[in-house]
Amino acid sequence: MTVGENRASWSDKLDDAFWAFRTAYKTPIGCTPYKLVYGKACHLPVELEHKAYWALKHANFDLRPLAIIESTQLMNLASFVIKLMRIRKSTRRRQRSYTIPR
Repeated sequence: MTVGENRASWSDKLDDAFWAFRTAYKTPIGCTPYKLVYGKACHLPVELEHKAYWALKHANFDLRPLAIIESTQLMNLASFVIKLMRIRKSTRRRQRSYTIPR
């Protein structure tokens, strides 16, 4: 959901934004705000329920390839940090070997 550049469509989108907020599960309270207020789950009309299911189905893609990429990036970062620490250590050794005349 986006609002146009002229922002004149904000009032049209506001109801949808509030509905999305009220029906989204909130971890701190353990339920949706709608259920907290009304005591029951919010049921969608069939056509909206189908669209929501379709969106969830396409959004819940397989995360395993991403986990492999992320772990590779973390390993590369760790090796880079180790390399920087070695460079820093050798630089400090060289700096200590030089004495500053007083």
